[in-house]
Amino acid sequence: NSNSNSNSNSNSNSNNSMVKGIDDDNDPISVGLYVQPVVSLAKLMNGAVGDVQRRMRRRRNLRSLSEEGGNVDLSVVVNVQACPGVVKEGSVFDFNGGIFFNGETKIDFRKFLLEQSINGANALKQVFLVGGETDRRNFWNSVLSNGIDRSDSSCITWIENLIVDYNPDAEVFSIRESEDDVMLLQQQQQQTSMQQTSCALSTIVGLSIMFEVCQIEVAPEIESSNVQASWITQSGVRMKRPWFEKGLTGKGQVVAVSDSGIDVDNCYFYDSRPGFRKNGSTQTSRRKIVQYNAFVDDSDREYGHGTHVCGTIAGHKSVDGINESEGMADGVARDAKIAFFDIGSTRNGSLRLPSNMERLLLTGNSAGARIHSASWGSSSNDYGFNARFFDLFSYENDDFLAVIAAGNNGRSGKNTVGDPATAKNIISVGATQSESPDLTTGQLGKHFMAEFSAEGPTADGRRKPDIVAPGQHILSAGAVPSRTGECDPATYPPPNTRADGVLSMAGTSMATPVVAGTAAQIRQYFMEGWHPKGEKGSGPSIIPSGSLTKAIILNGGQNMTGTQLGGGQTVTGHAYDNKQSFGRISLADSLYIPGFTNVQHVFRDRQEIFNGGKNSLYIEIDKSKDCKARLSATLVWADPPGAVGCKSCLMNDLDLTVERVRLDGRSNITYYPNQRDDRPNVQMKDTRNNAERVQVDADDQEIFGVHVEASNLITSKQKYALVVTGCFGGVPNTIVVDNPGTPGPPTGGGQGLDVGTLGIIVAGGLVGVVLIVLCCFCVSGRTKD
Repeated sequence: NSNSNSNSNSNSNSNNSMVKGIDDDNDPISVGLYVQPVVSLAKLMNGAVGDVQRRMRRRRNLRSLSEEGGNVDLSVVVNVQACPGVVKEGSVFDFNGGIFFNGETKIDFRKFLLEQSINGANALKQVFLVGGETDRRNFWNSVLSNGIDRSDSSCITWIENLIVDYNPDAEVFSIRESEDDVMLLQQQQQQTSMQQTSCALSTIVGLSIMFEVCQIEVAPEIESSNVQASWITQSGVRMKRPWFEKGLTGKGQVVAVSDSGIDVDNCYFYDSRPGFRKNGSTQTSRRKIVQYNAFVDDSDREYGHGTHVCGTIAGHKSVDGINESEGMADGVARDAKIAFFDIGSTRNGSLRLPSNMERLLLTGNSAGARIHSASWGSSSNDYGFNARFFDLFSYENDDFLAVIAAGNNGRSGKNTVGDPATAKNIISVGATQSESPDLTTGQLGKHFMAEFSAEGPTADGRRKPDIVAPGQHILSAGAVPSRTGECDPATYPPPNTRADGVLSMAGTSMATPVVAGTAAQIRQYFMEGWHPKGEKGSGPSIIPSGSLTKAIILNGGQNMTGTQLGGGQTVTGHAYDNKQSFGRISLADSLYIPGFTNVQHVFRDRQEIFNGGKNSLYIEIDKSKDCKARLSATLVWADPPGAVGCKSCLMNDLDLTVERVRLDGRSNITYYPNQRDDRPNVQMKDTRNNAERVQVDADDQEIFGVHVEASNLITSKQKYALVVTGCFGGVPNTIVVDNPGTPGPPTGGGQGLDVGTLGIIVAGGLVGVVLIVLCCFCVSGRTKD
């Protein structure tokens, strides 16, 4: 009973179907095809029943909610996914707040839940609870007798106090306990708590028998999971920050963050001017915090999680709240600003998400925030409701990019990356060790993974995390709410300690803002016209898609040596393994700045491809100026959201290949993406992931073809981003058009980008069919650290 499989072993369009009954008047509102499992309990996500039991049991055994360690919300939240096509005017899910329409009758949803729970109990008795005794029948008999079948009104009261929220875009509604109900459990007897467990399960059963419901999830528990970081990401050379030197500091960018809170008068955020508001309004003129949405409350705990995270992204020291100076804990994008959504309670440290996740993801939208940093997650390895909503939002808003912590359960091995870091269109971030003075005794440094960093794959076999960054340990802003302007101590504090207004912490929570800040720098690079010459204003302003920003980050990832275990021994790492995936983030290997970086780059963004189509470009390698970079090509696309709990979650399958062209009559060699360096003989297409990279050692004057093919789409076309870096010589390179006879869009399907043409988008224009690409010089004699 606690391990019922989700209906999502395949996509929703391949599930069994059932037709709702047609009334006498053939009313179109009550006629429809509903796609759903045959067995009602198969609608429950794997482990849903057990999740309710465990959460209630843990809550019952606590003397106080703060005893849990201050980072877990133990309230029960149930997410319900409507079946495709049932959300329409006049349907059962035509919501208006807590009221919905059933035909033309307005009904309070809580009353409907009570009625539905009774119906579910009756259905359960008629189907499952007949015949001889079994463990399952005994369990559900106990649930009903302690819950909806009780003669007293305990279940009625519990259901009537539920809070119902609806998200029409995702066709999901959420049912959750009120905070008052959760607090009352501290004062109630064990038997009463057991009754509430049974009430919750009775409600879930009632929902599962509805034709209109396809999937039910008990929302997983959400928990929180930079001076050194900045030089590690920018150059890998100690204290060398070329992006800062050139002015690429995140200026003009706003990063949205959802976390426990911010101590806004810490010196890394302090703005001494009056008039700051915490009501969600946008104040773009503020020094650091341009929006504070007080969803749970409006502050952080002492040395809290959110203040530290925001400091790593954009903290910049100001003692007087006006004039800025270099601090020992400045952020990765120290001139960026923050739009904040407070999901943490200062009372008990728990985290709580809004039922309508769009409210969270729109944080800072009016201020220009297109990056969202989320250093929180769950232990569920499935593709859950939160993961699906991140994917849906990214798919519908192509300039948006979410950066999410992978989780800290890596010591337990594989399949420990947690929802929502299991989403497809986000960047899931693992943690590496840092560098001195942020190393503890015996640690080996930035080339080694942190042992706690969560491992992939996801439950459906996709590669996660996507990228890794320094996260053990990171010095950043430390919250001291009782003081104003708390700032740097006299000396740099040791790892995992606190002093005055700074704090050292470790976790993928700390690595995530490093990547989010780097993404802000990349957006600044394109929006200020640094492409293609690596100088500000040398090209047009470009607003990159989230897929392009992600592709640039993944394309430059550097292979990790391995993982250092707790006893000091090491395990060898491999590119694309479950621990590091694309490797450690490296701006030096991602975008061009003359005299500072290792590569030149070519990109194309928002390119369309039709099912069966193929787009190609050919590049000649030029190492005449002692360039030593490998050829690296990365393809990323925002995939349509999958079904919750899916076992094959990729909807649109694109394929990247790189072809070594032989001009001497020998056969060309094809290279496939995401191939483990310890498995050189395994060459195949990737049919699971929507991020693919090929890296090849290339000799001078060799020609390579980079091909993108649309293998299997559920939509008519798909947009993608492609980044290619390597030795392009700093002189114009001719990019040759592939054979125009390659299969393209279906007949009558409309005309997109011609198959086989290379299109590099600059300021929205397609530059030619045969292109002259201005590439840049490699650094003579440069070696990587």
